[in-house]
Amino acid sequence: TSLSGLRGLTAVDGFTLGQNALIKNFEGMEALKYFGANGLYVGNNEALVDFSGLKVTYIGADFNVFGNAALTSLKGLESVELLAWTVSIRDNPLLASISALSAVTELRGQVTFSKNPLLPTCEVNAWLMPLGKPCACTGNDDAATCP
Repeated sequence: TSLSGLRGLTAVDGFTLGQNALIKNFEGMEALKYFGANGLYVGNNEALVDFSGLKVTYIGADFNVFGNAALTSLKGLESVELLAWTVSIRDNPLLASISALSAVTELRGQVTFSKNPLLPTCEVNAWLMPLGKPCACTGNDDAATCP
């Protein structure tokens, strides 16, 4: 029910957290500095609420977050400055904010946000505008207003 067994990791080439019904966050991985050439895949984790516990500064390849029924935010990713490749965030029914990604200054790949019905499309667009990236955005909250 925790990732505390990974407490000593400082770097990994890639990481997949998938189909886990008990993990709520990434607590236990606080020493990790980055995800390398194989990126980060987080999918179909029923209890995952956010990414708290992570303090990574970059994700060196794909960043995929999908099918996490309880995910409400990307809290825990506030230190990420570089997303080196494709970003795909989809099918997270309770995801309502990506504000934790505000430190990102470089985004190199394509971006897709789809089927996150509580996520304001205007928030995604506001995040991407200074990065000069378009979004393949569908199925998010197009009616929401942003400040």
